[in-house]
Amino acid sequence: MSTEPVKSRVALFIDFWNFTLNMKKLDESFLIDWFKIPSAFIQYLQGRRLDGLSDALEYAGCEVVGSYSPHEVSLWNWSRTTLQKINGLTSTFLPRQKMEQGPVCTGAEHHEVPSCPQCGKPMLGYKEKGVDSTLVTLMLKKAWLNNYDVALLISSDRDFIPAISFLQDHNKKCVQAGFRGSGYELAQSCWASIDIGDFYADFKRGN
Repeated sequence: MSTEPVKSRVALFIDFWNFTLNMKKLDESFLIDWFKIPSAFIQYLQGRRLDGLSDALEYAGCEVVGSYSPHEVSLWNWSRTTLQKINGLTSTFLPRQKMEQGPVCTGAEHHEVPSCPQCGKPMLGYKEKGVDSTLVTLMLKKAWLNNYDVALLISSDRDFIPAISFLQDHNKKCVQAGFRGSGYELAQSCWASIDIGDFYADFKRGN
């Protein structure tokens, strides 16, 4: 009597700006087909045949977390409409916070530079706040609810290392998906890592 193989449930957690900006560095003209992201990443991970993973992987959802500034409202609209049409995907885009202080010089007194010395334009832009903590919260919440066996983290940010260590201490496998030449410390802290450069053609728009 045949039995169903035990499946490893894989949940994707995507650091939106870290992922998209690194994709631009890899291929400036590349356009991401977000509808292909879940299957492309899980199929590639399946093909790696890593010890400790079952031969059958099951998609357990995708969390995308990013940020937007006041002139990027269209990005927020896209995240709430197009992006959330993808099966099992939930997006969270947070408003960036206005900087209260400009950058400072490297001199001993660390003078603030409130405006550009060349054109006079203000240096007070917007900064990302809460993205990493939101993504970490989602990883921990879904682990507590036992929604996945494997967390596939698409980021190169070392700030995720404490959360990764906690999850792996509590029997969750963490796989980092990153880019060659960056994210080494995060990759080293994870159970396994994969290089997006090896399969990014699988989620190219228009293919």
